[in-house]
Amino acid sequence: SAQGQTMYGGGSGQENGEFGIVDQITAEFTVLGDPTTGVDERALNGIAFGTDGRLWGSVSVGSSNGSPRLIEIDPATGARLNLVGTILAADSEVRIVDLALRPATNTLFGLDRDGLIYTIDTQTAQATLVGNPNVGSDRGGIAFGPDGT
Repeated sequence: SAQGQTMYGGGSGQENGEFGIVDQITAEFTVLGDPTTGVDERALNGIAFGTDGRLWGSVSVGSSNGSPRLIEIDPATGARLNLVGTILAADSEVRIVDLALRPATNTLFGLDRDGLIYTIDTQTAQATLVGNPNVGSDRGGIAFGPDGT
């Protein structure tokens, strides 16, 4: 990692979705905030920066009383800036486990718990199925390099 660049991380604990900074030498996690508070308060699964500096997060739920959500996060404080909405594809909820943003197009992608890849509209949280890379369920993550690979 480049010197002076910040590594962010998110996670889940006792029904929370803490967001913070990860020390790149010691791996120590410093909590900045919990952007999932009030959003079914479960887990912050994926985070991804847009080319415009906006930070997106996917919130999952561990029970049947909540819905998967797309949120916008303030990277300086960890506060939720915006609750975009429930992540839906053809009116069915999509439980996203990781996010990645393609730099060349500023397109947000999500990997669901069944291993399917979706694009996600950052204005509406509407998901569109891209395909199945056969990674299996509850596995892996997705990412793009700065050059879009």
